[in-house]
Amino acid sequence: MMRRFWRRCMPRLCIRWARGRWFAPLAYAVVALALTTPVSAARVVRTEPRPGQVLTDAPSVVTVYVDGPLAASPLNALMVQGPDLRQIDRGDLQIGVGSAPYLRVSLPSNLGPGRYVVSYVAVAVNGRSDRGQFAFYMLTPPTARDRAADRALSIDNGTQRTSAGGADVRLVLALTAGAVAVVLVAGGLALALRRRS
Repeated sequence: MMRRFWRRCMPRLCIRWARGRWFAPLAYAVVALALTTPVSAARVVRTEPRPGQVLTDAPSVVTVYVDGPLAASPLNALMVQGPDLRQIDRGDLQIGVGSAPYLRVSLPSNLGPGRYVVSYVAVAVNGRSDRGQFAFYMLTPPTARDRAADRALSIDNGTQRTSAGGADVRLVLALTAGAVAVVLVAGGLALALRRRS
């Protein structure tokens, strides 16, 4: 039954499909859409203050800069915890757009000495997220225990990144290649059948 379908019906379907004026524009649209789809997360490129930095003056804000456009999402987050592990930022998250997108929160002016942990979640316009943590210090240099805790932050978060952007790129490229192959094979088959008849 299937063999009969492939011999009799498929050539007619392919010829009808290829004769339509929408075949080439559709093929180009599929390829263009697949190639222009954003696939990466908004990855953190730098922070202020820097991870592990020892400060003598209290910063007024903590800023995390990312390399891609941020979504206007309630999932974006930036939190600063003090030495007693309580949240000390003012909770006024600002999301910057433009050539240097960022997440920023304000801090009180009376930061005491100790270790401060910054946690962030940056959600890109395509829904992918980058999350991580880092620490900075006020007035006191990190102890051996603090350094070990900082390394644990980096290890737990895959060097401050948990997004698997590389796997997404490979998946999108594979899907794009598959779509292009299907379009080319169907078009080639239809043209071959058209010349034959």
